Amino acid sequence: MVQIQNPRMETYKMDAVNSITLRVKGMTCGACVASVENMVSKVDGVAEVSVNLPLEKATIIAQSAIQLEDLKTTVIAAIERGGFAASDVMPALQVRADAIEDARLRGKKVIVAFTLTIPIFILTMFVADIGKFAGMDKRLLFAMLSILPVYFWSGWEFHSGAWKTLRQGSANMDVLVHLGTTVAVIWSSAVTIAPALDFAPNLLQNADHVFFDGAAFIISFVLLGNYIEAQAKLRATDAIHSLMRLQPKQARVISDEKLGHTQMAEVDEISKGTLIKILAGETIPLDGELR
Repeated sequence: MVQIQNPRMETYKMDAVNSITLRVKGMTCGACVASVENMVSKVDGVAEVSVNLPLEKATIIAQSAIQLEDLKTTVIAAIERGGFAASDVMPALQVRADAIEDARLRGKKVIVAFTLTIPIFILTMFVADIGKFAGMDKRLLFAMLSILPVYFWSGWEFHSGAWKTLRQGSANMDVLVHLGTTVAVIWSSAVTIAPALDFAPNLLQNADHVFFDGAAFIISFVLLGNYIEAQAKLRATDAIHSLMRLQPKQARVISDEKLGHTQMAEVDEISKGTLIKILAGETIPLDGELR
């Protein structure tokens, strides 16, 4: 028989009766980690907090084990007010599956961004006058329409992340990308549509330069960097997750120790202190102590 000591095989901090482990989504850089740690550390009752960016996990040590569930609820609310998503820890393989899906979505955004950025660059830098439409330069009009999917869809994570960070009184990379691209898109759009507006100021009417290409390239290259980083993170954890796949999904839980009755249960549902039975030749499903 084996008595389960630590069902999820976490570090010693996870064994403490006054510890909480949460999954935190939405972090993209070290500044996000610092922001989460800062928010959680301000919650009354929190003694220590450590956030792991690659594993999307936050470990919180409470000052007392009393009312731990209430503290967890408060911590989750604090994290979500900061613009991140917090929940109970999910199985590692599920976390990896979510990471793969997220990487695929990032890949699609990169493709869309670069597919539209190249024509925008050509229109604004190399194409000569191709005529007017309602007084507006057609090449600039096409460039403005082309950047909308890049700015609003491909780059939405930067804009939403920037406002979440600013609400907390801090700044990160998202803020820089958001400010740079937003100013460029707004100015360039104003210059593009100014000839069609009688009340447009002379500053816009006489402006010669637009920056659609700059904004599109910023979003595209930062997205590409995030995509490469996500792929590298997945490759780095392949070995660990390959071992996790070898772990049995079920174990024989002893329901009656005297009679020796057992029943199969999912390993994720087995709590610390549970007795399980392992037959000869079977793989040990969880970390435990032999009895």
